Amino acid sequence: MRKLFCVVAFAATGVCLVLPAAASAAGGEYFSGTGVGNSASEALNRAVVGAFRNAATGGYQESQCTITTTAVKPTEPHWYQGFARIECVKSTSRGE
Repeated sequence: MRKLFCVVAFAATGVCLVLPAAASAAGGEYFSGTGVGNSASEALNRAVVGAFRNAATGGYQESQCTITTTAVKPTEPHWYQGFARIECVKSTSRGE
């Protein structure tokens, strides 16, 4: 359902924003990434990869992170700008 809403929102406004279903109870650190591409999906993919790369620099593994927000918008003909934000939480169940 979120994907459908995102497609409809993008078609109407040029912006696609996906918010998390629920906020994390534990809280954590946020990392973001941006990307440019020839398509909305390419720009968004690059943004997500950048956010996870920034999280890795902060000492987190991909499995400790959840995508919380994504957005993509056209910047000029045939180019798109993507944004991604992820929340990462250190696991306390294993003593990390």
